[in-house]
Amino acid sequence: MTTQLTTRGDVKIRSMESKDSGPMLELYRVLSGTGMTITLIDLVTEDIKESLALSFVAEVNFQVVGFILARRAYIGAPVVEVSLIQALIINPLHRGQDIEDQLVEALAERSKSMGIKTIRVILSTNDPQMEKFFSSSNFHRAQVIVCDKTL
Repeated sequence: MTTQLTTRGDVKIRSMESKDSGPMLELYRVLSGTGMTITLIDLVTEDIKESLALSFVAEVNFQVVGFILARRAYIGAPVVEVSLIQALIINPLHRGQDIEDQLVEALAERSKSMGIKTIRVILSTNDPQMEKFFSSSNFHRAQVIVCDKTL
């Protein structure tokens, strides 16, 4: 899709493929000890083809260094069709190189081409770093409140 030269090599953003699951899980495993507030369990919906249509990976020198996992969802009242970001993960060695922005932009372009006009992300209140990133990327609080009941 897109390629950009960084200090660590060329960053290539491409559509996610099923073969990327191994490198994605390895990247997640490496980062899981850093206080991440998401898990990858159950993030992929039953329709893997639909999930892959809105998900992208970032590679540097043919190595997966990050990914955005998203899916089409219908959320809210009134119901709105959205591209729902389920995970945005970047190897710490490659942060600060605009890879996150490139992944979100790839999602935005694909969403527009599919007629989806809203991208939504649900963040933990305990993750101010991600809130800051999405705020700086022109995301704003939606007009919905998410309520949970723990069973």
